[in-house]
Amino acid sequence: MAASKVYSGLCREHANEEARAWYASGSPAALARRGRAIAYRRSLVPIPTWWAEEVRAAFDRLCAYGCGRRGDTWDHIWPVSKGGVSAPGNLAPACGSCNSSKKNTEPTPWVERGLSAFPSQWLNLWDLAVQTGHDDWCSWNEAPWSTATVLTDSLEGAI
Repeated sequence: MAASKVYSGLCREHANEEARAWYASGSPAALARRGRAIAYRRSLVPIPTWWAEEVRAAFDRLCAYGCGRRGDTWDHIWPVSKGGVSAPGNLAPACGSCNSSKKNTEPTPWVERGLSAFPSQWLNLWDLAVQTGHDDWCSWNEAPWSTATVLTDSLEGAI
């Protein structure tokens, strides 16, 4: 067998078989590698762990869209398929149901839903999106609400 067809002492067929078995084992290293491979193919960057924990805690570990379920996935507010990035300011914790229902649709109705349940948290995401330049989803011209209106409504409810 030609040396070009041998990888780490195994032919391509057996090397692939060994790799598939390793991925199927479900070991933490295999899962991490799979996640990095998927992220690389989608041109995504890893989410900073400290930020992820901070945001999940701010939303009480619930779905940011206000359905009341546990927010155990990350939703790209502005979809990756429309040019959104995997970066703070374009990510919100979401339950699997809301995340898959939203798909790559216009985010405004979903943001409005979340804003009614978590006004200050969504305003923080909004501010972060504007500061970091990942604000495709928060165009003042398209959104039927504004920071001033939301703050006024939130303060009136608190008094």
